[in-house]
Amino acid sequence: MNPALLFCLTLLCALGAGRVPAAEPVRVIFETDMGNDVDDVLALDMLYKYREAGLVDLLLVSNNKGDAFSVPFIRLMNAFYGHADIPVASSPDTLLPAQRMKQPPYTEVVVRSGEFVVPDGPAGDAVDRYRATLAAQPDRSVVIVSVGFSSNLARLLASPPDRHSDLAGRELVARKVRLLTMMAGNFDGAGRREFNVRIDIPAARAVFVLWPSDILVSPWEVGGSIFYRSPALDGIDYAAPHPLKRAYAAYLPMPYDRECWDQTAVLAGVEDPRRWFSLSPRGEVTVDDRGRTTFTPAPAGRIRILETTPRQRRRIARRITQLVGRTPRRYAADR
Repeated sequence: MNPALLFCLTLLCALGAGRVPAAEPVRVIFETDMGNDVDDVLALDMLYKYREAGLVDLLLVSNNKGDAFSVPFIRLMNAFYGHADIPVASSPDTLLPAQRMKQPPYTEVVVRSGEFVVPDGPAGDAVDRYRATLAAQPDRSVVIVSVGFSSNLARLLASPPDRHSDLAGRELVARKVRLLTMMAGNFDGAGRREFNVRIDIPAARAVFVLWPSDILVSPWEVGGSIFYRSPALDGIDYAAPHPLKRAYAAYLPMPYDRECWDQTAVLAGVEDPRRWFSLSPRGEVTVDDRGRTTFTPAPAGRIRILETTPRQRRRIARRITQLVGRTPRRYAADR
């Protein structure tokens, strides 16, 4: 049977009938700047649904925003969806400049609402948790999905040997990581300084140059042309109140449709990206001093850029909406 068709049938069985697929789950670490945009929340929801279908082993959620409410919000989400066992880590860095906002970030709104359980406990340092997690995995088995700044990834690459592994960071990544998918950069010729890159230019540059595994990049123009439509929230009716719906409503004045930047990186990391996207030739990415990104084809390059046609964008939007709309296992018995 065609491998792509076999994967499709396996996925449909897993997500449609609740059966665990025969294939081993994808071992995923999710790297997020939770709180900057609501697409991180939708991306995390997708990972829960993949986990329940037996398609993902979610090893770690690592936060790189350095915000007081990001980790509590992630813990809240884990508990609400029935996945409180997923470890959470965070960066000590506060990368964003102080901003005067008309309203608090959605993470703060939801955490302080009093409507949800917020489990206690400090988050471990991201690099320490990365090293412990990677050291415990089989070689070349981990997929890292990065939808925020590259800060933690750059720190991981530069990390020295420690109690978890006698390998330095880059060597540990080379041994344990199969693929990095990133929401980063802009390659449509517009010269846009994409947010995830420009907030920490040295870290993005280090990852693009030094990361030893293959990289799939979901750029600004791909996620920016695929939308999660707000009417779909009406179909999420298995629990009230709901942290995703509360976060979405707190992020921007309702109703609004939101670009699927982070969700595309998740989709490409978990499912076969060739089912949903076109891929550029192999090449390398450079980052200039202002945070603008340039892709240069190179036969031995490690990096490929996701691209889409109008038809692919419609299919991807339906796929994301379908996943986010699914009822989690812990609520299914009540329906």
